[in-house]
Amino acid sequence: MDLHTIVFMSTAIRPFSELELSNLSLIASSNNERAGITGLLIYCDGNFIEVLEGEKDKLDTMFGKIARDPRHTEIEVLLSTRIKERSFISSSMGVLNMARMEPLDRERIRKIADKAKQDPSSAGDAAYRMLLDFYLDNTTWISDSYVA
Repeated sequence: MDLHTIVFMSTAIRPFSELELSNLSLIASSNNERAGITGLLIYCDGNFIEVLEGEKDKLDTMFGKIARDPRHTEIEVLLSTRIKERSFISSSMGVLNMARMEPLDRERIRKIADKAKQDPSSAGDAAYRMLLDFYLDNTTWISDSYVA
């Protein structure tokens, strides 16, 4: 199996409500499950940071659909690489709304977003590690449905 991961950032065209994030999570989870894709999406201050992992051809197809979604803009790929195994194995699409998270967590996301805007290629590894940290630190409340 040819597994890959992609990490990208984008900017929402307008703020997302909790209901909109919930709906996004449900649809993404269903689509990803059918395609065999796992990942995590973080929404913070109008920005999305997302990691997806799966077979390369299916991942490319899914990312193409995501890139054409009119609800966000300024899509920047931070990391795209082959992986040996999945890291986000229990989540076809966990969604975290950082509005309720600790200020230090939100600041960490802002720093990576700033770094990505200055030099996207240098932010990929840091963004991936951050997403994985959130996933591993919060496994009790990350699920395949909306997480407030």
